[in-house]
Amino acid sequence: LPTSCGIGACAATGSTSCPAGAIVDSCSPGTPAADDVTCDGVDDDCNGLSDDGYVSLPTTCGVGACASTGSTSCPAGAVVDSCTAGTPAADDSTCDGSDDDCDTLIDEDYVQVPTACGTGACASTGVTSCVGGAVQDSCTPGTPTTEVCDGVDNNCDGAADEEPAASASCEDGLFCTGTEACIAGTCQVAAEVCVDDCETCHEDTATCSWCIFDHNFNGATDGLDLAFFSGCFGLCYAPGDPCLAANYDGDAAGCVGGGDFGAFSGCFSLACASCTNCAGPGPAAADVGAVASVSVEASIQLVPVAIPSIRDDAEVLPGAVRQVRVGQTFYVEVWASRQVQGVEASDGLASVYSDVAYDGSRLVADQVVPSAAFENFKAGTIRQDRGQLSSIGGCAAVGDGMMGVDSPWVRVATVTMRAVAAGPVSVVLSPSKQPYGVSLFNRFGDLPVTQIELGSATLDVQAMPRVPQRKQDQKRARR
Repeated sequence: LPTSCGIGACAATGSTSCPAGAIVDSCSPGTPAADDVTCDGVDDDCNGLSDDGYVSLPTTCGVGACASTGSTSCPAGAVVDSCTAGTPAADDSTCDGSDDDCDTLIDEDYVQVPTACGTGACASTGVTSCVGGAVQDSCTPGTPTTEVCDGVDNNCDGAADEEPAASASCEDGLFCTGTEACIAGTCQVAAEVCVDDCETCHEDTATCSWCIFDHNFNGATDGLDLAFFSGCFGLCYAPGDPCLAANYDGDAAGCVGGGDFGAFSGCFSLACASCTNCAGPGPAAADVGAVASVSVEASIQLVPVAIPSIRDDAEVLPGAVRQVRVGQTFYVEVWASRQVQGVEASDGLASVYSDVAYDGSRLVADQVVPSAAFENFKAGTIRQDRGQLSSIGGCAAVGDGMMGVDSPWVRVATVTMRAVAAGPVSVVLSPSKQPYGVSLFNRFGDLPVTQIELGSATLDVQAMPRVPQRKQDQKRARR
């Protein structure tokens, strides 16, 4: 008969036989394995249990936010993993250092946002970015500076043109311009120092009153003043002229003459502090120029040149340039004449002063060099922030008891300028606040503006020509 023996992997078959009168079974079971760790559905160790020695292993699955864990098991002779990956997000736009959409990239969908920071002059802009899972802002506010008068919050504290700093920035240190204040974001003169027509303001003494016979403002009445006083002899003044009447016509004769010399002689060689006549104001341009029976003319002109003129005197004005390029240095010469349209207006020029206005956004004034012809009381102040050259000029040297130069044209000063921006630009003369705008050496005082021809000059500032790309490449190749 067929027989069987053993279980699991040890199961075997055989048959019975009857040798020598006894039944013999030929079935012999197999040898069991040491353990049953393989997951194959077989009872390898022949103990009646299949895969009972299988050892479970930990497992992982998914990436980023989808990462998960599990373990293996052996049901029905097959290894099964329990790990299930998470569900990915639609995008990865949050800056959290996590791969939310489970594509192995972190925060790749973050959208930058524009930002702003700081106030006033410190205001700035930036943008956010996602670095290492944290949002960072690139905006950095500017550095605060001292408050000035420009309508801007320079010190970045939330208020513009704060006092007293704003008005302090307006102060130019000049007594004659009075107290300057910041008004509506611009520097303005709050109060003029000299308001009386007979008063003349002098920066050197920081006062409006002056010794009426100290014409060169050296603090004493001396030989230099004699020519000025003598120049008024024989001049009659219009009725109601307070300055000439009060300061020169001592005998009230209606003219300045010998009867008035005593007042001048009484102060001669005396310091101003010792002279009783020193309290009065000086003559004003409009009043002295209105003296009856005197008719004089003068001309002041501006000439832009590439190279300064060699001489300070000339029969005719030098040729003017009309075009300059951005970055070019050129010169503006100030010339004065005792002739207008070829007709002599006086014996000569005693002093010339004039202001010059220009476009400070396109031109920069670097230096003012007064002429050697007017070597006394030289002046000329650059005020680049206002586009102004103040009181350019001087007084002529003393000679033959008089002051003056006798030439058809005499150079007053040379201004070194630079062109910094392209476009048309004008340079214009205007009356100076100096006590002697234009004086002729046969008389004292300014000429009225109506008797002075004030010129101007126009320039075309051209941009630097662009070098063609081909030429630039050739230059680089040569280097």
